[in-house]
Amino acid sequence: MPQIINKTNYSTIRNNNGSNQSLQKHAFNELAVESLSPELQLDFTYNINTDLLSTLTTGDGATSHSNQFVSVSTTTTGSATISSKKYIKYRAGQGLMGKFAAKFSDNSTFSGITYINYIGFFKGNSGFGFGTYGADDFSIYYSKTDGISSGNYITRSNWNRDKCDGTGSSGFNLDLTQLNVFMIDWQFLGAGVVRWFVESTQGEWILCHVLEYPNTDTTPHIEFPHLQLKMYTVSSTSNISSSIHCSSAAAFIQGKKEILGTINSISNSKSTVTTEVNVLTIRNKSTYQSQDNANLIFPKFLSVANDGTKIVKYRLLLNDPLTSTSYTDISTNTSVVEYDTSGTLVSTGKVLAIFTCAKDDSKTIDLSELGIELNPGDSLTITAQSSASTDIECSITWKEDL
Repeated sequence: MPQIINKTNYSTIRNNNGSNQSLQKHAFNELAVESLSPELQLDFTYNINTDLLSTLTTGDGATSHSNQFVSVSTTTTGSATISSKKYIKYRAGQGLMGKFAAKFSDNSTFSGITYINYIGFFKGNSGFGFGTYGADDFSIYYSKTDGISSGNYITRSNWNRDKCDGTGSSGFNLDLTQLNVFMIDWQFLGAGVVRWFVESTQGEWILCHVLEYPNTDTTPHIEFPHLQLKMYTVSSTSNISSSIHCSSAAAFIQGKKEILGTINSISNSKSTVTTEVNVLTIRNKSTYQSQDNANLIFPKFLSVANDGTKIVKYRLLLNDPLTSTSYTDISTNTSVVEYDTSGTLVSTGKVLAIFTCAKDDSKTIDLSELGIELNPGDSLTITAQSSASTDIECSITWKEDL
């Protein structure tokens, strides 16, 4: 939920009956006395950081960065997507809240044109956001499944709180071509309430629509509870220019974040090491139990030992594209991690750490101090090299955010 905007007063929301309501409750209706725990915080001051964001384009679709904005756009036919690599992980019984600042191209002349866009929090096309569909009025976007249709767009005339068109109690008339701040908070548990907000010129949160889902359906309101920030635009008609620009975005868990998952570890040894080799690699699988994996891996401890006559240099490499790998599951049904000990090192992965051990030495390193997080698809490789033939032993322990 929104933060306190000064030392004495909570931010307020306007109800459609003209009254103000103090924003002192989270998505699950608890008093908002706990701090928010950041799950995702993105500003776009410098560029499209490919460590944090994924991009995808088809046809003439484009992604770009300029003047502290990232944008997705099309000018004839095509599509463009920017999404966070990190998932906003749902934690049972805690609400989630996301904010972003965005502006949209003017769609008022797009009558009869097949064109859509949205920004919000999604897995595929399933999730919650704001956007436009053809020449329809500015809309809330909600899709239970991965498909997209006009029915996913709830136009302002159908918002069930303040319509933000100047006729509501707030008097606020949202201009989609200007930079505005949007907020969505949602319960899950498969059946929770979802709320969409827009910030007024005076800094008040205007509640514009509520998805009142409990007791209305027999299946969860979205297909997958773990979502990503996503900007998307697509057109199949020539001679239009459509875009979304976003200057920042964030998502939070309402309350304290606790990693309650399982702990696992693996070890390996290699003999007569001289040139740098892959001693052990762990990888957070992209899929788990036939679904996209949204779980993070947090390396905790690394232990190394070497028996030889010269010092040994160790490196930790993120996403080195090993060749000739043979990955094995840690535990197919209880872990999202797989490991490899035979892959050939390429040495082009991102170097996260370098350390040395004296001859006939050992070390245990607290990796949690480095704050390493392995997203789905990420790998972490432990390498070793020495100027003389050396026997190496290493082990790594991690926590899985299942």
